[in-house]
Amino acid sequence: MSWDIAAFGLMEWLGLTALVSGTIFIILSALRKRICWIFGALSCGILVYTLTEARFYVDALLNVYYVIMAFWGWLWWGRDNGEAPVRNERNILLLLGLFVLCAASAAVIGWGLHTFTDSVYPYPDALVGTLSITATWLSARKVIQNWWYWILADFMATCLYWKKDLYFESILLFIYAVVAIYGLWHWHRLYRMKHA
Repeated sequence: MSWDIAAFGLMEWLGLTALVSGTIFIILSALRKRICWIFGALSCGILVYTLTEARFYVDALLNVYYVIMAFWGWLWWGRDNGEAPVRNERNILLLLGLFVLCAASAAVIGWGLHTFTDSVYPYPDALVGTLSITATWLSARKVIQNWWYWILADFMATCLYWKKDLYFESILLFIYAVVAIYGLWHWHRLYRMKHA
C-alpha cells in the first residue's frame, strides 16, 4: 500500500474515511454520547463495501448489522435524554453462555464459509462476527460487559485485517480495542459512582 496521499485510490480513501468516522464513534461511545451512533453508521456503511471487496464476508454482513444497530442505539440512547445508566450484568452464567454461543456459532459459520465461499480466514472471521454481534447488542443496552467482547473481537480483527493489507481498517480496529479498554474502565467507574 502506498502512503502517498496523491496515489490514494478509492479503497484507501474509503478506508481512511471509515477510520476517522469510526474513531469518532468509539470515543463518543465510551463517553456515552448519543451522537456516536451517526458516526458509527457512516463508518460501518463504508466498511460493508471495503470488507466485501477484501472477501471478509462475515465482517461485511456484520457491518450491515452495525448500521441497523446504530439506528436502534440512537433510539435506545435517546430515552431519558440519553442519560440511561450503564448496567452491570451480574449473571455470570448468562455472560459465559453468550460466549459459548459465540464460539459454537462461529464454528458452524466458519465451516459454512470454508465449504461454500472463498473467505480468506473463515473461522477467525466468523468468531469476530459472533463476538461483535453480542457486543453490539450489549452495548446498545448499555451493559458494561460489552467491552470485554469488543476487546477480544477488535484485537482479533486488527490482526486479520493487517494480514490482508487492510491497513486503515486494521488501525481502526486497534483504536477500537484500545478505546474499549478505556470504555470498560470508564463505564465501571460510572457504575460504581452511581451505586456507591
